[in-house]
Amino acid sequence: MKSHYESYCSGHINKNELDRKISDIYSIMDEQGINSSTKKEKLNERANKYVRKHDVDFEEALEKYWIPKTEASARKIPFDFSTKNEIIIENFFDVVDRYPNSRTTVNRRVDDALETVGWDTSKTNPHGLRATAASFHAGRGLSTLSLQAMFGWKQIDTAMKYISKSGVNTQRELNSIH
Repeated sequence: MKSHYESYCSGHINKNELDRKISDIYSIMDEQGINSSTKKEKLNERANKYVRKHDVDFEEALEKYWIPKTEASARKIPFDFSTKNEIIIENFFDVVDRYPNSRTTVNRRVDDALETVGWDTSKTNPHGLRATAASFHAGRGLSTLSLQAMFGWKQIDTAMKYISKSGVNTQRELNSIH
């Protein structure tokens, strides 16, 4: 089983990718208080465990990293409803061709952002932020089918739950009849 370093030496991974992966893992180890003398050992152990668990080489792992869970998950997501979002996302993808980090990294970055503003990290996560976005759009009147398409839900019932829980829609309808 090859470690990340061995994959780099044999030409199966480029230096930037190796450096990024090592940096991410070192950050996690720093957070856990692991001292520098055991970092390399832990890094190789972790890399080899992943390779054994998934029975893939490093390149195969990269190719499978962000495979959608369902067909509905593989979709185009509109973001041009906000000029600010559009500029940020377009600038991001001018630099990279795909999101380069793992789910763990995303979770850690959300936690860091929450800690920065003094919020409890145990009460919010990326999935919760996604649900908030769904509620936001449902409350603004996005149709059931559009909501389902935007969030990639297989069942329309999921979109209907967000729409039915939105007090904003009820308030809008009450205002229109009174």
